[in-house]
Amino acid sequence: MRDSEIFAEVIDYSSTYPERGGDIIGRVSYADLRSGEVELDGKAVATGSMSSYSKALKISELLKEEIKKGAFLLNKPFQKLPVSQAMTPLDVRAREKKMNTVEQVTKRVILNFPKFKAGQPNYYQAHQRI
Repeated sequence: MRDSEIFAEVIDYSSTYPERGGDIIGRVSYADLRSGEVELDGKAVATGSMSSYSKALKISELLKEEIKKGAFLLNKPFQKLPVSQAMTPLDVRAREKKMNTVEQVTKRVILNFPKFKAGQPNYYQAHQRI
């Protein structure tokens, strides 16, 4: 199967991310994605790979050879996923931002600053050796 025959939807999660949604804003082939640029809503959008295409080809060829030799056996699934049970997505909880005063931050820095015993180099002396 060629890259021009494999298609993927382009989904915009920017407006609906917390709600697990996403608007489908286009459909492009892998060949389009590999070209470095796709057109969405009349605008050219740069594309890039998150994995190595050449390494994927090497791995697929290796796997193909292992299957042909009988060294990598394909079996039926050990157990199917339950169909009577719904899969629930992970809930993303919003994190509350706490406003800290300068005094609170200073106190936290002082409390978390490493304590050195007599005879040990202090923080600055220890890091000057690096």
